[in-house]
Amino acid sequence: MMDVSLYIRDAPVRMLPLLGGDKSGHDWHYLLSQWGEMDSAGTLADFMYYGGVITCIGAIATGIVLAVMTFMQSGRPAPVFPSAQPSLAPRAQEELDQQIRKIEGLP
Repeated sequence: MMDVSLYIRDAPVRMLPLLGGDKSGHDWHYLLSQWGEMDSAGTLADFMYYGGVITCIGAIATGIVLAVMTFMQSGRPAPVFPSAQPSLAPRAQEELDQQIRKIEGLP
């Protein structure tokens, strides 16, 4: 949202280079012209920018709250580096080891 605000603000003057390189294909210039809102480009850009800021802050705050809630409910600290769990069940691991020994000719 914050990046889009730059292109909305640029719609009246069309100075920013576009991906396609053609200034006549400026999407926001076209949209705002069709809607008759070219004079409101700055206001709409501000709305999009601050909406993006609020979204980012909300996402970070939500992540922190969820992490704290999970920590508080568990009653114990989460390990920084959790121990690796074996990916195969013990019996499957034994069978795999036997097959390898058989192929290599070991007892």
